Amino acid sequence: MVLSKKKELSVFFIIVLVGIAATLYFSSYSPAGSSGGVQEKGVVTSEIRKIQQKESSLTFEESRKLAEFLLSSAPTFFYDGIPSTLSYIGSINGSCSSCWNHSFSFLSQHPGYGPVENRGSAAILNFTSAHRAVVVMEDKSAKMIIIDDVWDDVSRRFIE
Repeated sequence: MVLSKKKELSVFFIIVLVGIAATLYFSSYSPAGSSGGVQEKGVVTSEIRKIQQKESSLTFEESRKLAEFLLSSAPTFFYDGIPSTLSYIGSINGSCSSCWNHSFSFLSQHPGYGPVENRGSAAILNFTSAHRAVVVMEDKSAKMIIIDDVWDDVSRRFIE
C-alpha cells in the first residue's frame, strides 16, 4: 500500500510540473512579428489604465481599445489565443450613448471556449481554431463577450 501512495504522489508531482510549464509557456507566448494590438495577453498598459480611470464617457476609439484588452484577458483568448491574429472587424452602436458592440476575429491553438477546465477533451486536441468575438461594451465594462455566437466569456456559459 505504501508503494502505491508513493506512485500516486509521483504522478501528482509530474502533473503539477507539467501544469506549471504549460502556464509559463502560454503566459509568456508572444510570437515574433506580432502585429496585432495585443502584445501580451492580459497586461494592463498605461494607455489601458488611463482609459479605465477616465471620469467621463469613453470615445469610440477608447471603447474599442478597452474592448480589445478585455477580450485578450477573457478566458477563451487568454488560454490559447494567438496574439498576432487578433484583428478588429468593426463596430456598431449599442443600446445607449456609451454602448458599442465591437467585433474581432482571432485564432486559437485549440478548439473550445472558456478556461481549460471547461473544454474537456477539446483542450487536448491540437489544431488551430478560428473564432469571431463581439464585445458588448457599456461605458467601461464588457457586459458580454460573445464568441462564435454560442459562448459568453463574461458569464462563462453557452448562450441559449
